[in-house]
Amino acid sequence: MSLDPEGLVSPRPTCCPLIVLTAVFAVFATTSAAAPFELRDGDRVVFVGGSFIERMQQHGYLETLLTTVHRDRNITFRNLGWSGDNAVEIPQFDPLIEKQEKRIQALLRELAG
Repeated sequence: MSLDPEGLVSPRPTCCPLIVLTAVFAVFATTSAAAPFELRDGDRVVFVGGSFIERMQQHGYLETLLTTVHRDRNITFRNLGWSGDNAVEIPQFDPLIEKQEKRIQALLRELAG
């Protein structure tokens, strides 16, 4: 994490979701000893993530595909995508808050004195 001259957090390059997804599929494809993934009757599927997942709220392609493949099962889908969601918990506003706090304290001293 780096700070610009104004004390704000500089934007960091993000990894393309397609690359991450490909890596995940590659890992699962090489592990043959694990039990196969299966959606059972009554399962609840939750999609959690940032903008990529949030956009899926408008287009239900994946839910439609999974529901079509498993017609005999009652599967519930929930999309908890949120734009700007940060999985690594980097404090985005701490430098800004500290800078504003100093400015406000200086302004209050000026107004009081």
